[in-house]
Amino acid sequence: FFFFTIGFLTLPLVAYPTRTHWRSLYKLLSLLPLAYSVLILPLVSESPRWLLIRGRTKEALQVLDRFARLNGKQKLPTNLTLTNPSGSSNVAPCTTSEGGERTPNNKENLWTTKWAAIRMVTVMLAGFGVGFVYYGVQLNVENLNFNLYVSVALNALMEIPAVVIGS
Repeated sequence: FFFFTIGFLTLPLVAYPTRTHWRSLYKLLSLLPLAYSVLILPLVSESPRWLLIRGRTKEALQVLDRFARLNGKQKLPTNLTLTNPSGSSNVAPCTTSEGGERTPNNKENLWTTKWAAIRMVTVMLAGFGVGFVYYGVQLNVENLNFNLYVSVALNALMEIPAVVIGS
């Protein structure tokens, strides 16, 4: 969250010089995430667990082999076998989508257990309330009788102690 706060703090510094041209602000703020996404894309791979659940064992082994090489191992052990991470010994019944990807037909989900559903609803309501207040404060800064850029910067500065205390 600290990096989000730093980004939030730099927003008024970037927005003030471009205050008359919102398109310039939009382009300027889009460049860094775009460059980051393009640079990080070759390093991202599918989760071996996700691939295994989808019945793509060969691809899961390839990803694990790549991880092993990145960690300094020559290759995976020859006797390595992968099992279904859901706990059952055989893979759950699957359907095949148009793209040829298999998806499990599990009837179990979070909402079938009463205690889990109650916890999930409680967490969802608490998250909604916290988000409502958090973004309500940030979005209402413009209604203060003060300079908008200074108000946003002060709001971001107040978030630094909150991040330190909250972590």
